[in-house]
Amino acid sequence: MAKEELQKVVPSPIYSLEELSPTTSHTLTPATSETQPSKTQSSSSSSSQQTSHDSHNSLFSPSHGSHGSHGSHRSHISISKWVIPSLYRIQKYSAYSLVSFVGIHLTSVVIIPILPIPRDVKDQVFSLAKAVYQDIPGYESLLIYGAGVCHILSGIILRVVKVIRKNRIEERRRKAGSHVSKVHMINSANLGNGTIDIRDNDEDIGLGGISNLFGLGYRRSITSTMFGLSPLQFTGWFSIPLVLFHLYKFRYVPWSVEGDSSLVNLEYIPYVVNLKHPVFNQIALCLLVWSVSYHMMSGIMKYRGWFSKYWKRVGLTVINVLGWSGCLAVWLYKRQEIDVNNLDFVGKAFHKYVNAFLL
Repeated sequence: MAKEELQKVVPSPIYSLEELSPTTSHTLTPATSETQPSKTQSSSSSSSQQTSHDSHNSLFSPSHGSHGSHGSHRSHISISKWVIPSLYRIQKYSAYSLVSFVGIHLTSVVIIPILPIPRDVKDQVFSLAKAVYQDIPGYESLLIYGAGVCHILSGIILRVVKVIRKNRIEERRRKAGSHVSKVHMINSANLGNGTIDIRDNDEDIGLGGISNLFGLGYRRSITSTMFGLSPLQFTGWFSIPLVLFHLYKFRYVPWSVEGDSSLVNLEYIPYVVNLKHPVFNQIALCLLVWSVSYHMMSGIMKYRGWFSKYWKRVGLTVINVLGWSGCLAVWLYKRQEIDVNNLDFVGKAFHKYVNAFLL
């Protein structure tokens, strides 16, 4: 953001975080490059100020005279320079692994089934996609389940660490007696560098919503206002139970009945959305596509640094195309009639899967 634009958004003067340290003077000085020490200042005073500045070089430097200051300082440095970046990398690269699977899976069960092409072609595409993530050794166990666990755990730990850091910042600001207007702290991996800024990558606005599409500017998201979670974080948490239920219906139930899920194909989906709790299963599938699409697209944009209005509009377009395609696919699956009195071998197996458990 240009300097002139930043000055329009952030109240002036801006105070550096060093000057908000609890051990500095309660008379805060604007952190501008034009501020220079007086030429008539005594050498002892200058030396004292330099010593104070060096002692507060880190945002989380403990107060003078506190016990275990060196250990505490190292702890803050490790959180800033090692823990947060490491967790961020784990979350990032596990996400890339999951995106590869989601792309293959959505293509085979959502995009291809809604196209006006022969049914045999749709089944062949699904079988090919299924062979990729189920038959390749280690793909499903490592790149799907393993990456999923790493992504969720690193996200949880990262959020806890950020909350701890934010609380420490606020505590030191309160001790400093600061009356500076509260400025948004960047809620990303950049939180570790101790900067205060306002940027286009503010997660509270998500992708900007409908107002952004029509050029009306950004609005703070409902999820941020109601739950204190950005849209990216909210869709991540919201997707977890939906994904688990999806695994339960399409992987665990067939495995518990037959010992594997090799029979599952596109024909199984109409049984799920028609025979037992149809409305519930239809809504669950639609919400799954919407939430995963948003979380995946928004996450990719964050990792790639695509925060401009153009990319936000592209992201919303992709999310809506995938979401509505998912709803259309569920509707088409729903339209397929099932005659439970005239089932072949595979149909009888699917009927058994659907009625094996309460859900």
